Amino acid sequence: PDAPPVKIEPNAEFQVITKIENFGEIPTTGELCVEDTVDDAYGGIGKNCEIFSIASASEDKGKVVPRSEIISLPSEGSSFTYRGLESQPTTISTSILYQYSTDFSQVICVKDPLKQTTTSCKTSETISSKVKAPLGISSIEKNVFRISDGQVKLSVKINLKKQVNGKLLLPGAVSGFNEEAVNKVFVNDVSFGPYALECDTDGSTLEVLTERVLRCTGVINSEGVIAHPLRVKLDYTVEAVKTHTLFIDSGDK
Repeated sequence: PDAPPVKIEPNAEFQVITKIENFGEIPTTGELCVEDTVDDAYGGIGKNCEIFSIASASEDKGKVVPRSEIISLPSEGSSFTYRGLESQPTTISTSILYQYSTDFSQVICVKDPLKQTTTSCKTSETISSKVKAPLGISSIEKNVFRISDGQVKLSVKINLKKQVNGKLLLPGAVSGFNEEAVNKVFVNDVSFGPYALECDTDGSTLEVLTERVLRCTGVINSEGVIAHPLRVKLDYTVEAVKTHTLFIDSGDK
């Protein structure tokens, strides 16, 4: 819906209507806020927020079908108005904060590169990813190296790419209150079955601007071919802001 309008008169009532869509594979919760640049003494939009929760997207004939929610601010039955203003423009900012996780899991195999096995297992391969998330995984490069008889080193390079126009923040963060959390995500889990992999992170956080390679390794006890899920789980907050120019037309000439 096209709201608010481009031009409005003082004392005219209006709402800000926003449609939020979730194209991702997991449900999400967050907060939508709107506010304008007019002093609150003249009415208008003081900071007004609402919590939302949207189910995960579905798929139909290979196409992603997003789930959506339409939010009206203020709530139904109420409205915003401007009072006692001369003609002037104002900027309405719509901001959204929501929690999300990039969650990848796929069974891979590991074997000693120097040993022949009856079961096929590549020691080097690139694994494609179809994870749909604000921080996507484009591919994972797997390499296995022999350490000793019965032990190998599993090395993975996880190629990450930001898919949204907005900021990635540490879970629960708001950029205006914690600038150190901006462009960072929490590495919740990188593992191969029961083996936790060590990654090149700053503690458990990883800085991501637009693209980033996350490198992780682990020593695996390997007798023959073993297969476990490779799990990658990254947690973060997404913050995005859109602006809308509204002209308050008092009819002055």
